[in-house]
Amino acid sequence: MSAAVSSSPQLAAVGTEHDLSAAAKSIHACGVPFRCETVTEFARLEELSSDWQRLWECNPEAEIFQTFEWARAWWRSFGQHYALCSFIVHQGDQLVGIVPLVQRDGIIQFLGMPQADYGDILCRDDFAGEVLSAAFSTLLTSLEGWIECKLEHLAKDSRVLRHYGDLDRGIKRHTHLQFSDHYPTIVIGERSGEVFKPLLEKHHTRRRQNKLRKAGRVEFRHIETRSEAKGHLDQFFRHHIRRQALIGRESSYALPQLRQFFRNLIDELEPASKLRFGVLELNGRPFAWDIGFQVNGKFLLYQHTFDLDASDFTPGEVLLWNLLEYARQNITREFDFGSGDEPYKNRFTNQARETFSLFVERPSVSGILRGFRREIEGHTKPWTREVARAAKSQRFLLRLLRSGRLWTIAASARFREARRNGTALQHVRDVMVEIFRNAIWSRERLDVFVYPREGNAGTCPGENPSREELDVKSCGFGELVDLAAAHPRILALNDLQRCRQRMRAGDQVYVARHNLQAVLVGWASNSANFDALTGTSESGQARVAMTIDECLPDRALNGPMYGKVLNFFISDTQRRNAEPLVWCRLNQSGLREELVRQGFVHKCRVTRYRLFKWFRREVVAVPEHG
Repeated sequence: MSAAVSSSPQLAAVGTEHDLSAAAKSIHACGVPFRCETVTEFARLEELSSDWQRLWECNPEAEIFQTFEWARAWWRSFGQHYALCSFIVHQGDQLVGIVPLVQRDGIIQFLGMPQADYGDILCRDDFAGEVLSAAFSTLLTSLEGWIECKLEHLAKDSRVLRHYGDLDRGIKRHTHLQFSDHYPTIVIGERSGEVFKPLLEKHHTRRRQNKLRKAGRVEFRHIETRSEAKGHLDQFFRHHIRRQALIGRESSYALPQLRQFFRNLIDELEPASKLRFGVLELNGRPFAWDIGFQVNGKFLLYQHTFDLDASDFTPGEVLLWNLLEYARQNITREFDFGSGDEPYKNRFTNQARETFSLFVERPSVSGILRGFRREIEGHTKPWTREVARAAKSQRFLLRLLRSGRLWTIAASARFREARRNGTALQHVRDVMVEIFRNAIWSRERLDVFVYPREGNAGTCPGENPSREELDVKSCGFGELVDLAAAHPRILALNDLQRCRQRMRAGDQVYVARHNLQAVLVGWASNSANFDALTGTSESGQARVAMTIDECLPDRALNGPMYGKVLNFFISDTQRRNAEPLVWCRLNQSGLREELVRQGFVHKCRVTRYRLFKWFRREVVAVPEHG
């Protein structure tokens, strides 16, 4: 459904009728009157798709976010949560402008936001002033039920900002313009070789590239077909979610609607032209991805991610090097890093594009008060952004803030889990004890069990669940991030960096799952510390020690799962010609029983004492039968 409305209608607020009526009359100044149509059904925009494309092509620097393909993919994904309220401006019988807007909870915004990095209207440049005036006049006088209009991510050279100053005073008095952000970009111009050469020859980046090449065959390519692009999307989503979780943030791709939006976007945009889905592969295995857009001589890097298990190769930097090399050969105007203030971008850019937000307030008392607040924000926001930007540039402060955020998230997640299990009070007590032990005094007692050299791996007791129900395998760091998100009680997010260091030192992680849910986690590491306490192995073999943590309190599963983990561990250590031993805490009675059943021998008991950070001592007690 659509409704055509006059550009000089009745006013809703006292004291504004004369001003807005004068503004409406000015729209007719060029002779042929302009009229504004309010569109509330997307089917009407479908009918105008050819006009939409014509107006988009009028701007030689138009962004991908103003294409009809982007609008249709976005509406198919998010439209059920919004009401369409777009304006179509005509001059006589000719359609001269489109202002694509939607409304939700009384807030009007560009169609396609907040997923779009840039917002703008569609029109010829010489009609931009009239299109803006007609749309804003209709918004202020005819559209009901809205509270505020937020036109965000407006580039300084957008149609809206270049003609904002031409608005009539009666309309402009209800608007407030605020600086929003800087988008780092590389302006290429006519000397692409001179622009990209110092970026591609950065010593640090080339060293990373060479390190990766030594590991095998490296290939970067852009996916050319929709079917292959959709096949890589799930990997892209999974690894982006992991990367964000590692720094204590929730990835936007955790939302099903956003994942569906990208699938719809691949249906709308041809991967071999406007949509650029890049993949970096090592020996044929993908481990880094980027999603970008290429239109009008410009490449915009929208999102990128990589496999955390490949982080030793710094795949993010290598991916960026390949993208810059691609831009050097294929892009003539600009390489845009898009929204986001990640510090690495500043090392490569030669310009920062300013973006702004334009707020339109209702002609009412509440609108006046809201406009006053926007005026104050306009003066204070640049200062707060500069303070935040300066803080992010300090690595020590950034790491401190990140550590604090991770600790807070982990503590909150553990408390929520304890409350769901009905053990909140016990959890609080355990946390207080843990803080005391970590900060002041702790004593930990562990029994060490050794597997006899001539022994054979046992079997799980009783009736084993099916293979699909029980599964044990070693896992990488990325899977540990998933585990921390799912089971904060057993592995907190703020422990992940320590886990990464252990894995880099050679430690392995075994995860036992029941019906795809983690039940036990085992850490296997070289036991040089044990050798120093009790002497070397009698067989002369290297020793690999395991500790096992319980993820879920289902005691009925402990026997079968302990047995399966131990079998896996024994087989793995024997393949490496090593001697397996297991550290067992005193409260792990199920593990102790399974160790005895499988033929492990109690070697000794180790008691560890710690006072503050300076005094540490380990006492070894060997049983009489040892």
